Amino acid sequence: MDPESLTVSFLRNSCGFSLELAVSASKKLNIENIESPNSVLDLLKTHGLKQNHIRYLISSRPLLLLADLGNTLKPNMELFKSLGFCGASLAEMLSKYPAVLESDAYTAVEFFRARGFSDKQIKTLTMKRPALYMYSANKIFKPKLEFFKSLGFSDLEIAEVLSAAPTVLETSLEKQIIPCVQELRRILGTDENVFKVIKGYCPVIRSNVEHTLQPNIATLISHGVPQSLVLKVFFIRPSSLLICGNRFSEIVSEIMKLGFDPNCLKFVVAIISMSQNSKTMWEQKVEAFRSFGLSDDEICSAFKRQPRCMTVSEKNIRKQWVSL
Repeated sequence: MDPESLTVSFLRNSCGFSLELAVSASKKLNIENIESPNSVLDLLKTHGLKQNHIRYLISSRPLLLLADLGNTLKPNMELFKSLGFCGASLAEMLSKYPAVLESDAYTAVEFFRARGFSDKQIKTLTMKRPALYMYSANKIFKPKLEFFKSLGFSDLEIAEVLSAAPTVLETSLEKQIIPCVQELRRILGTDENVFKVIKGYCPVIRSNVEHTLQPNIATLISHGVPQSLVLKVFFIRPSSLLICGNRFSEIVSEIMKLGFDPNCLKFVVAIISMSQNSKTMWEQKVEAFRSFGLSDDEICSAFKRQPRCMTVSEKNIRKQWVSL
């Protein structure tokens, strides 16, 4: 592309591109008239986007400069504004998936509104997964919402769960969600228990049941943990059962070495506590306790008395200790 072309010139002068970036972007874009691209830039600025945001957005998706302003970009920007997006929040959302500006955003938003999602929940969902706007809501999302209703979820509960974990909406119903729910039924015994676990931690239905959930449960049982306490893990913090099998086995072995009784609730609480920390984070917290004069034996004793002490951040450990 000619470095002196109108496209390159516009990208450099109006979007702040370097010559190299402008030449690269011009391979995907041909500006013959600057009126429409200027209008697009004006629209972005009107909604609070700064020059650096605009530069990133256009470099990620150069064809936005030629998008349909009246029928797509402007209505979508106004819709996102109605959800509370502007300035920095709008920039953050668009940086995750610039193509959302060219989606049928109105249909997606109305789909969720009609099913009891508040605008605040739709904003949360949009911020986390703007790519959802590229799906056919009725074809992809509706069957999943109906499945959740069949499990006993109300519209309000579905909105709460899915706005917190929107990636579930992209998960295959037949290949993943239904088989996982069936396995949860087998493990948990009742639909009521399945309901409680999914409501508490919806991403559990995106877990790899065969390679993660089942082996980790088997590890607990092989170390003498009764079924009733396995269920406790699900109810307290199911994400603990979703970590890598090798790491989970290491944690269980370490808890056994510390002398916890697998028949007691503290055993699973200790596992949950340790699973919330990487090895590095754990050592940093141990070091924080050491810095206040505690021996390793004293730290272990404290953990055995109150396993949740290691769920506190290193910063808060130091802060709380100083205040004593």
